[in-house]
Amino acid sequence: MTAAIGLRRRRQQGQAIVLVALMMIVLLGFVALAVDSARAYDGRRVLQNAVDAASLYAADSYQTDRSWAGAQSNGVTLFGTDTRNYAASSCPAFPTPVIGAAASTTTCTIGATTLTVSVADNGPSGQTFTYSAQQPLAVALIQVVGQSPTLTLGATATATASDQGLQPAIVTLSGAGCFGASGSSLSLVASSPLIVYGDTVTDGAMSIDPTSSVRSAGNIVNRCVAPAFGSGTFRCWRVPTPGVFPPKTYSNPPSPPCPSNQLLGRSVLGLQFTDPGFPAPNVSSLGSPAFTTAGSVIVNPGIYNTDPNVSGSPGPCYFLSPGEYDFASGLTVSSGVVSNELRPPSSTDNFWGLGGGGSNANCKSDFAVYAGSGQNLQSGYWSIWLTSSRTETIGGVSYKRESPPSPCQSINLTNKSLETIVSNVPGAQGYNVYASYSTSGGCSQTPGWVGSVAIGAGTAFSAETNNDNTRCPQTGLSPTGCTLGQTIYDLLGNNGCLAVTPGPAIPADTCGALLPDAEVTSYKVGLPGQVPARAAPPRGDLANYNLCASAGAWATCPASITPGAVQLYLPGGCLTMGAGADGFLFSGAQYNWVLLTEPATNTCTGNTVSGISNSAYVGMLYTPGAAFTFASNNAMQTPDFGGVIANTVTINNAGGLSLGLNPNVAPATPSVRLSG
Repeated sequence: MTAAIGLRRRRQQGQAIVLVALMMIVLLGFVALAVDSARAYDGRRVLQNAVDAASLYAADSYQTDRSWAGAQSNGVTLFGTDTRNYAASSCPAFPTPVIGAAASTTTCTIGATTLTVSVADNGPSGQTFTYSAQQPLAVALIQVVGQSPTLTLGATATATASDQGLQPAIVTLSGAGCFGASGSSLSLVASSPLIVYGDTVTDGAMSIDPTSSVRSAGNIVNRCVAPAFGSGTFRCWRVPTPGVFPPKTYSNPPSPPCPSNQLLGRSVLGLQFTDPGFPAPNVSSLGSPAFTTAGSVIVNPGIYNTDPNVSGSPGPCYFLSPGEYDFASGLTVSSGVVSNELRPPSSTDNFWGLGGGGSNANCKSDFAVYAGSGQNLQSGYWSIWLTSSRTETIGGVSYKRESPPSPCQSINLTNKSLETIVSNVPGAQGYNVYASYSTSGGCSQTPGWVGSVAIGAGTAFSAETNNDNTRCPQTGLSPTGCTLGQTIYDLLGNNGCLAVTPGPAIPADTCGALLPDAEVTSYKVGLPGQVPARAAPPRGDLANYNLCASAGAWATCPASITPGAVQLYLPGGCLTMGAGADGFLFSGAQYNWVLLTEPATNTCTGNTVSGISNSAYVGMLYTPGAAFTFASNNAMQTPDFGGVIANTVTINNAGGLSLGLNPNVAPATPSVRLSG
């Protein structure tokens, strides 16, 4: 018995070594799985982060400068940096996708990594950038248990830029007409074609009068039911080019319906717009200045506890200094002109008046030139151009504004000085004078800066007022009482600037400096020209909403300050710009281009903009708890609109009205987003 037990023990000797060896293999497998899986997980996370960042950066780059090739290349470069893959990337030429077509794809190699870039242009729905990466990972231990010595990691991300559904031209937040609620959120009645450039997004139902003509160069987006566009028609749409707007549309789309770089608007179901919740301005430190019909033309920022109720005949003219205005009980303008635009003196510019009569005509400025009695100028044709000027102080920093030039006034002198008499421009603090000389005819030579003059110089002037503007403009030698006043400038023969040859290298306000850029083509026949487009200073707009500035100096757009900008805040009451008045107001960068803001607690049903000739609101109109009505085609006489977000929107008999979203004067486009 004892011998048998001993024999069995001798036979079992060494089995523990086998078991330990087997367990070591299993244990090593677990260790290998843990180590290499952790490395794979970490590598996959790095790869996913890299394609996320690359796609977002590409989309953001495109949204900034509209370069397809540059955006894709920027994404590839960032991907290499984020993955610490410093090998040179090898990519074919990056494509420009065809709007509405399938995605265009490029495959790049960066060392051992393959990166596929796919881009698509979906028109109003945005431009997508998809980055897909595959990268080998050499495993350390798992091959011991018979697995491949390398793993392939993969990651994909898609980002979308310029989704106009996130920044529409028209937004209604009311759910009226949806999910059993009565009424409609957007109502359109137009006696002649109404055109909307950009998306229209409604959280409720849309109602179009069956006899109206409505055209949409963008999508019609509704949360609850596919929009019934009725008699409306869609037009071709393209991504706006920075500084150029509006996109081209076609009254009769050709066949095929749109060119290759454009897309026909369409009905879209299911998107609910998220109220951006723009904050109310901080007006607690503002004073309470006066705003009276017979008072000063210059109005200052502040808190106005009562509605000014601007009215009268002839209508008063009010120039708003830049800043924030709190109209606690609303703002009503029944006649006259209210604006923060700085315009030139001009015999052809009817911005401050209608010319052939009407309640606004006497806000207009003009100027004339006469032979003076001072020191002699060289005999011949002398020509004068004027610009209006102002200096604004924002945050303790001064910014200069200079209007586009006036038309030329010319005179043939014989050994005389030249006297310029200006019937003042509302809001001007002074004028810059540019002159040229010719022996054969007026206005034919390049003018250069010869001097500046403060408003009221040479006259018994105190301040521009609305006390009596019935006889304005007044440019005669014997003024008859226009309370906007006159300014006189004498060009004398000993002016040292006359010897300086004008040239582009000469700084502003210096002898020989060139004229600022002129106004561009008027929006419609019979209206004043539009402000110059953005450009690198000293070119482009130097006075109004296309002027960018920073640290006290003009700056290339975009920049942090728009020196002339205003913001209107109505915690109660309504904005009512009547059919006998014109309001031309612009916001700016420091207010995120929100021109009008009403808190959600303001449920006004009477916000209305109309106009007698030349009204416009450059910036966002934001009334999330209130109704907003466009009541005539004169309510928006500019292609530069920052959009409207309201509880409900009504466009009523506004035949010929155009509402075009210009991203340059709208709140910042929502950040590009990961969409896949």
